[in-house]
Amino acid sequence: MDMIELHHVTAGYGDKPVLHDITAAFQSGELTVIIGPNGSGKSTLAALCMGLVRPMEGKVRWNGRDLQSIPVKERAVTAGLLSQEHPVPSLSVRRLVMHGRFSQVPWPRTYADDDKVLADRALERAGIMDLADCSVAELSGGQRQKAYLAMLLNQDPEMMFFDEPSTFLDLPSQKQLERTMRSLAREGYGVIAVVHDLNTALKLADRILVMEKGQIRF
Repeated sequence: MDMIELHHVTAGYGDKPVLHDITAAFQSGELTVIIGPNGSGKSTLAALCMGLVRPMEGKVRWNGRDLQSIPVKERAVTAGLLSQEHPVPSLSVRRLVMHGRFSQVPWPRTYADDDKVLADRALERAGIMDLADCSVAELSGGQRQKAYLAMLLNQDPEMMFFDEPSTFLDLPSQKQLERTMRSLAREGYGVIAVVHDLNTALKLADRILVMEKGQIRF
């Protein structure tokens, strides 16, 4: 079972702490929701778990190993993120989704037939196969979010982080994304979602972390 563990971690940006004495664990096969008011440290906690923010105190461990000792390429196989905001590259949707294989395809990147099959599967699962040949720049905000979801699915990391993932999505697409996250957890992936709506959290989660002022309250 894959696991990310935080042991008495204080972390933030520059010399300013945002998180204070955080102890928590996230494991595969479980959907954990992080919820709390704006500015409570939810997104920083997700970034900390992925190694995008370094601890000032304490340790972050992936399967018992100190996260800071794990090479970046190996981290990309283990953890992936769907965030709220994305760059708008001059690429087709299919090419963007293929970028999810970067950590597993050596340079110079020549994709095998299997890589293309996996990309098509990710496009189908995200519900955007019909947009595969469109430019990412031509997509609406909701369509672009689905394209980046497909890239995350194609990356196929063991632990998947979703930071306010329903941003820009209409209601049917939000419900589809919720079903996808639940399905991923049932398939054995670790799914960690930052959300702002308590009803969504209660409906989705196997476990909920409630944050306030940079600490886990419940």
